Amino acid sequence: FPSHDTINLNTIDSSNVSVSTGSTVIDTFYANVYRSAKYTVQVSTASGFQFDDVLVVHNGTTANVVTTSARTGSSLGTYTAQVATGAVNLIFTASNSSTLRLQTTRFLI
Repeated sequence: FPSHDTINLNTIDSSNVSVSTGSTVIDTFYANVYRSAKYTVQVSTASGFQFDDVLVVHNGTTANVVTTSARTGSSLGTYTAQVATGAVNLIFTASNSSTLRLQTTRFLI
């Protein structure tokens, strides 16, 4: 049988995160250990829901993000990523000021 590396699966439950129109780091992983990540994120408010697949890959200096979304109304926010001090940060920027609940699952490779 061929050997297989373990894929790290983590669930991050960021309950009732208060996010304004500014940017908030919602997750961080070590850049020297993992090259890519896939996040599944559900963002909810009292009046809307957004479900996102967020792909992140980096080269040690720059991180790139691709997102696909399904939502019940207008966008609740967007994602970016940055490499800083040996870590990759996933950043969520809310579309407007409100209390958001972010529930996130990630795969790191």
